[in-house]
This record gives sequence, C-alpha cells and structure tokens, in this order.
Amino acid sequence: MANMVVRRKKGAESVRIIEHKIADVRGGVSVKTSNLPSGILNEGAVLSTPNDGICSVIKVAKVVTEVAESAKTIEIAKGSNIAVGDYIIVSGGSTSVKVTAINSADVTKDVLTTSSAIGAVAVGKVIVEADNNGKVAKPLGICGTNVAFEQGDNVQVDCWLIATTKGLELPEEIAEELKGIVNY
Repeated sequence: MANMVVRRKKGAESVRIIEHKIADVRGGVSVKTSNLPSGILNEGAVLSTPNDGICSVIKVAKVVTEVAESAKTIEIAKGSNIAVGDYIIVSGGSTSVKVTAINSADVTKDVLTTSSAIGAVAVGKVIVEADNNGKVAKPLGICGTNVAFEQGDNVQVDCWLIATTKGLELPEEIAEELKGIVNY
C-alpha cells in the first residue's frame, strides 16, 4: 500500500498577470522544474513546446537599471527563475552570455554576473534565456496559475494559448510566436 504525501506551504501574495483566459491546452502540460531555482512557477511564465512530452520554462527578466556597454553585471526584477549556468540574450539580440553568479540579497532585484559583457541595455528592456548560440526555444503558451513545487519534480499546469494579459514581460521573439497572447 502506497503512502500519500501532503505538503503544505504558506503562499505569498501573487501578482495576477492574466486578465482573461480564452483557450488552453486541454488537460494542461507537464513542466520540467529541475532547472528552476525558486520553487515557484509564476503565472504568465512562458512555456516552451514539449520535448519528449515535457515543456520547459523560457526564463524572462526585466532589466531594472541601465547596463553599460562593457558591464558584466545586470540588475533584474525578482521572480525570473534565471539560474547560474543559463545563457541569456537581450531581447532582439543574438549574442548570448553565460550567467556565472547571482546575488539575491536585495529584496527588490537580483544582480546577475555574466561571463562577458552583454552590451548596453536600457532600463525596461527584457532579457531572455537562450542556448549558447543565442537561439531562444520555441514557445507554446503561458502558465495560467502560480504553482509551488519541489525541486526536480515535474508539475502539471494549465497552458494558455489565447489570453489577454496585463504587465506580462514578453520579449519580441516570443511575442511574435505567441500571437494569441494580447498584452496591454
């Protein structure tokens, strides 16, 4: 006889991103969490097309302070799920840099240290996870709810293909693919 495990956590107040949900993937999708450091999958997280039936999160972050041309540090908003070892590019760019360290001491932002300079980046620009060649994964949709998870577990979430959102940070290359997500 198998034992049932119930885990309870006190949730933090979450930001609502999706204003109106119209069409989703029936039955939801499985999401790989082994590459997510935080233990929370946020509403509005961009999900990639499945690989062997499991989607991944395409990590996105908003830059909160201007980055100089030769700087190797980038200050981003909290909640991005970017981890050490990830490659990132500036939205619309093609040169990827590797994240070598993350300072999360500040409660309002994370400071990424990269292997080389990413170039000048204005406040409000978006950076996105890519491979080491600067290619961003093909998106499928966005996560519809906040989900807490244990590190390494795969989770089942609702994946929205057509929805209206408010305040969702979508890089150009992802917004072009997700025609059904209207952000205002």
